[in-house]
Amino acid sequence: MHRTDRIGVRPLDAEPSTWHLDREEDGAAAASARLTVRVADAESGKNLPVTVIISDGGHPDGAGRGTYSDGRFCAEGEFAVEVTPGSLRVEISSGPAYVPLEETVALAAGELIRAEVRLRRWFDPRSRGYWCGDNHVHAQHDATADVRTDLEYTALQARANGLDFLAEARSNVSYEGIEELSRPDFLLSSAYEGRIGAFVGHFNTPGAPDPAPGTGPLPARELVENTHVGGGAVIYTHPLAPPTQLHWMGATQMLSDAVLGQCADAMDIRSPAEEHLWYLLLNLGNRIVASSSTDACLGRRGSPRPGAHRVYVRAEALDYAHICRAIRAGRTFATDGGPVFAFLTVDGQPPGSEIRAERGRTYRAQMEAAALRPLKSVALLRRGAKVREFENPGRGTLAFTYDFAEDGEAWYVLRAEDDEGKWAITSPVYFAAPVPHRRPPAGLALLEIGNFTGFIELRRQFFAHVIATAWPGPITVVRLLRDGTRLYELAPSGGDKVSAAGIPCTGVEGEFQEGWVWWPGPAGAQHFQMDAPVAESGWYQVEVETAAGQSCRSHAVYFDSRHPKSRQLSSAVLSGGGNHLALAGYGEEMPLERIKLPFEGDHWWYPDRQYWHLQVVLDGRPAFEHTADGEAAGLFRLDGR
Repeated sequence: MHRTDRIGVRPLDAEPSTWHLDREEDGAAAASARLTVRVADAESGKNLPVTVIISDGGHPDGAGRGTYSDGRFCAEGEFAVEVTPGSLRVEISSGPAYVPLEETVALAAGELIRAEVRLRRWFDPRSRGYWCGDNHVHAQHDATADVRTDLEYTALQARANGLDFLAEARSNVSYEGIEELSRPDFLLSSAYEGRIGAFVGHFNTPGAPDPAPGTGPLPARELVENTHVGGGAVIYTHPLAPPTQLHWMGATQMLSDAVLGQCADAMDIRSPAEEHLWYLLLNLGNRIVASSSTDACLGRRGSPRPGAHRVYVRAEALDYAHICRAIRAGRTFATDGGPVFAFLTVDGQPPGSEIRAERGRTYRAQMEAAALRPLKSVALLRRGAKVREFENPGRGTLAFTYDFAEDGEAWYVLRAEDDEGKWAITSPVYFAAPVPHRRPPAGLALLEIGNFTGFIELRRQFFAHVIATAWPGPITVVRLLRDGTRLYELAPSGGDKVSAAGIPCTGVEGEFQEGWVWWPGPAGAQHFQMDAPVAESGWYQVEVETAAGQSCRSHAVYFDSRHPKSRQLSSAVLSGGGNHLALAGYGEEMPLERIKLPFEGDHWWYPDRQYWHLQVVLDGRPAFEHTADGEAAGLFRLDGR
């Protein structure tokens, strides 16, 4: 039985934020005009940290540190700017829980305007027990900076964007006195961003400042254990960054972890592609929490604001011990930083809970979505498919219940989106089948051909990098083919070949050499990694077979030995239980002839030409597809043949 009842829409009754202006002559600056502003909470009258954009044909800097590309700066409740006389647009905000102020005012030459601003809080997540934060921000990622940042200005920017906690992910700044920048309503800490090696990915580790990085073919597993010992949480960060390549930044080991059912605690979601990747991981039987973060590099003019993507955590106290405990328990929802909030319980149980499914029983989902702007959609999803949706319910708060039956392995989340595309999504409430559920068999075949080293330097030599994972396994054979011909056909019984360069694929630094390794060993191998030199043109492909009759193969990718530029061709295919992911990516960089040793430059990060294709199927249902048009599409046979 499915029925919906007790639907209610509560219109937003918050008054707008306001300002009061006083004008006077400013003889000291007769050729210009001046604006001085004080911003306070409309209810308490206390000063508010704010993010400000002043537009007068340019963007005056009220912080004295430089403005970002959108013109913003941050201030501790008060600021003054000298402006060009004429029409002036003023935008002042203090995070998504306050109604922002957007006004236009005219100033004459020699005029001074004093403004008293009152920002009104329209929603208070803290009253629901939720604290919001960004677990991945660099105060100054680069040795030099366009905006003069330090930890003090980083903390101010976080508070000015409505964050309760922020984990600074290591930068070129001084950490002396960092503990003094926290306060009763804001927590600043430093947290290690795990960058373990190629084909592993990056990880946020809030609550554990210096966990020991992992080693071996699947090093993130050890990182998770070490972080948990310190009371922290491990979050896959920017898992598709960029989607054109599988080495280094993107959370590539996450795909193997998902097959083996041993994922980290949470995953950052910042795009529809990452959202559907998360659904697929859940459908494979993994318990993985919804999170989001920015990877903001605040010294760069183009940096996003801290909290432009954020996670809300239902924790008992504002400290990282409680925050990380709540993240690991799944008590979260993630947003893209907009004024949208989502809350879900099932039979009173919050996200992260497990409920035993019983045939003939009715369960009640209680849902609430709140938004400052009109809501476009509020949807309850089961295993990634919508089971109930309200379209265009209006501005304010939508609360409803939904009664349903459930007798199988499932998970439910609530997703809300406003008419500007700002969204919020909860972590899952899980249902366990009456009879213990066996995770579906799953397999991964991954191939990338490129001319990079273990630590993002370019070389003229190309290698094929192969990763294969199967559950329950064991893997019986892995093949690397060129034009259908077997270049390598390897079985676990042949053992490992580990070169002086270290572990194939996932070593942190050094040159690649021919080698391969089976995990946890040749007996009962569930995972395989290989590096193999590539010199001849042709269609390359990976095939994987297991003792249980499973098979998985990558796309065929075309390598052109005559091509004059550095490049990567990537393919990852993951399948299990009617769920399927197919990713193809291409990135092209500097000409091979310009590569000299020792290598200089960072062209690896910014390819001149890019292409990627992603398809996600959930429970046999096409759920998401992205195709970027481009000539590089002809380098992939997406059907695998």
